[in-house]
Amino acid sequence: MNQAIPNLYGLKICISPSPFEEGDLIWKHETVEDIAHDDRPSHFTTQRDGCLWAHHIYGFPDKVICEFSISPDGQRVFSRSRSTLPQQDLLTLFAEPVMRSVFRARDITSFHGAALERNGRAVLLLGAKEAGKSTAAAMLMQSGWTLLSDDLVRVKQNGDHWMVPTGFCHLKISLHTAQTLGFDPHQLHRRWTIPGAPEDSRINKFVLECNAPALPETPLHAIFVIGERGPRDSGIQLKPMSGVDRLRALFGNLTIDPCIVTPPSPEQLRIVNRLLSDIEVQAVSFPNGIISGLTLPRSFQ
Repeated sequence: MNQAIPNLYGLKICISPSPFEEGDLIWKHETVEDIAHDDRPSHFTTQRDGCLWAHHIYGFPDKVICEFSISPDGQRVFSRSRSTLPQQDLLTLFAEPVMRSVFRARDITSFHGAALERNGRAVLLLGAKEAGKSTAAAMLMQSGWTLLSDDLVRVKQNGDHWMVPTGFCHLKISLHTAQTLGFDPHQLHRRWTIPGAPEDSRINKFVLECNAPALPETPLHAIFVIGERGPRDSGIQLKPMSGVDRLRALFGNLTIDPCIVTPPSPEQLRIVNRLLSDIEVQAVSFPNGIISGLTLPRSFQ
């Protein structure tokens, strides 16, 4: 596998059998027939020459399928996988959980949320686990929005503007969401396609794919924090948030490296404070249930 993934989260990813290629991030991968199964945890760190390496291991209870190691500077990723692992599954692991470790090592600020674009403007959806970010994103996609990134969203400053670089454009939804929004689950592929992957869509969700936006990054227009759902006939309701609640929402949704939990860095503190002063942050309540073709408030237009 020797290729480049252009502008993933604003980084040029070079995939190569040699670690000496040009790119912001060099990913050296090899396919093997077997990987030893031992008692290592799924996510852990090791010290090499006084520097901290992050490691990810994925597979089944009795079998390791693939493993990743991320260099201390976040500029190199080394991985091995069994030949039975489909390339799409490998890319999904690299683009989401592994990139969290890369971002931590490189002090890149990102959020656990979903970002979408329309008419050259991006919105960022935040919320607690199971708040309905993916369902809301799917409803917005049916209303003409384009997905920029799901689960892992990088936000960066470019001069006087805040930008959302295009990430991994795969939106993961449950079977219930897919069916209610009118998608045929048989026409959607699953997040994990390796033989033996679980059938339960709460674990192995369905994926909505979309074409990547024309531009590698999109100006951020607003941040919406998803709260409790309102009545089914209420439509989308927006309301302002207090300064404390806005601060909690942004800090509470900063991406966490699964290998090592660290407090927010000075750079993350700076970015959050600047976002709060530069970007509108509102609470949003979606109607109870999944509704196709919602009428969107002016702020979403």
